[in-house]
Amino acid sequence: MSASEAARWQAVIGLEVHAQLRTSTKIFCSCPTSFGAAPNTHVCPVCLGLPGALPVLNRAAVQLAVRTGLAVGCTIAPRSVFARKNYFYPDLPKGYQISQAELPVCLDGHLDLELPGATTDSPTLQRHARIQRIHLEEDAGKSIHGEGGAQTSAIDLNRAGTPLIEIVGHPDLRSADEAVAYLKELRAILLCLGVCDGNMEEGSLRCDANVSVHRPGEPLGTRCEIKNVNSFKSLRDAIAYEIDRQVGLLNDGQRVVQQTRLWSQERGRTEAMRSKEEAHDYRYFPDPDLPALVIDPGEVEILRLGLPELPAARRARLRAEQGVTAQAAAWLVEEPERLRAFQAGVQGGAGEPAAWATFLMTQAIAALTRSSRAFAEVTTAARELARICDKWRTGGLSNRMLNDVLTQGFAGEEPLFAALQTALTGVGEVVSDTAALEATVDQVLAGLGPQVEKYRSGQVQLFGFFVGQVMRVLDGKGDAQAVNAILRRRLG
Repeated sequence: MSASEAARWQAVIGLEVHAQLRTSTKIFCSCPTSFGAAPNTHVCPVCLGLPGALPVLNRAAVQLAVRTGLAVGCTIAPRSVFARKNYFYPDLPKGYQISQAELPVCLDGHLDLELPGATTDSPTLQRHARIQRIHLEEDAGKSIHGEGGAQTSAIDLNRAGTPLIEIVGHPDLRSADEAVAYLKELRAILLCLGVCDGNMEEGSLRCDANVSVHRPGEPLGTRCEIKNVNSFKSLRDAIAYEIDRQVGLLNDGQRVVQQTRLWSQERGRTEAMRSKEEAHDYRYFPDPDLPALVIDPGEVEILRLGLPELPAARRARLRAEQGVTAQAAAWLVEEPERLRAFQAGVQGGAGEPAAWATFLMTQAIAALTRSSRAFAEVTTAARELARICDKWRTGGLSNRMLNDVLTQGFAGEEPLFAALQTALTGVGEVVSDTAALEATVDQVLAGLGPQVEKYRSGQVQLFGFFVGQVMRVLDGKGDAQAVNAILRRRLG
């Protein structure tokens, strides 16, 4: 689809985000919520839906839901009601899901999304995305199809009854990039609050995207829902594909059918799953086994006062107080462990916090990616890494020496802090003696007569070649700034 054709259509996107709450037990029983247990071992009569078993609401789940609502500006309902959402599926043993329908616990919030500006590092406000509601509900079990090549399906009910919040956004997003920014901001808030671990691969955080297209000024189009998207890349790719698919149908004179669709990363397309149900198909009615949830305003105020500094405020403070770039601030705040590593380095004496943030985001992470170490080790070694950053920034380490230190330090099996100290000691010192550097430059240039003549006749791109040859003779330990200056004088 050409850019001019795409401009004739406007996408309308709303996200429904399911976040697993970080409670030790399920929402209506005392079964544990830990991930990875043997199938059907974290179950009891309540989450199995056995006759006569009665649910009891988990207080911690309610508190986490309220904290989330407060963080995104929601009104907390003094009274909310649990309902039975009736549908039949093998991994739903009761034949219904306990959720909240007409009276959810949180209403009317919003997220202000920031994306980098086109020509400046400062973030630009891109979209005020409203949140319709946040409600509590229980998760279903998990269907396992064809495991080990067998032509059978199995059910694991460990996850059944796990506490969730569903965060339902208004259709205020207009592109795949905005949708990704929304989910990233929401995830950062949930991690900051300690509400959810944000692990999308394990299903702790997953997203449904409602997508439609229409011509500006005309009525909204028919929407399709893309279910259970579990990564930022998949969300971006799925929405982009679905927009193109719907525009293609409409341009060909066909109509978009309201459907639930799944995203196939392998095939690079959305695929029809079923015709989309309407809300009345679920036959909601209040759960007779659960009384209304009444929340004391005083407890809400206590939870409000206990909120930490939220991601948007953290980014602004990092930029204003420590000169960190918008890109680095966004990267640091995205994961709490990154911010802890940055703060540990600053407290350990990092000379320039902005340079340390960029070093952590680029050099340290590149070394970590090549190793088998966990990011937690970067945090414990942050003071030593900040010292290495300062030494490199001030010319005490050349690029080659920095690479050697990080490669050797991260490759070892001893604690990272000690491994980096050993590597830094072994790499030696930068050669900065002017006389020694001049002698080396003269020696190198003497053997490169033809290249020198080419440079002096106008092939100035050879300068990098000369620098490389000098640094090779110096085993990568020459003061790069001094080498450059001497070469420019010698080459005229």
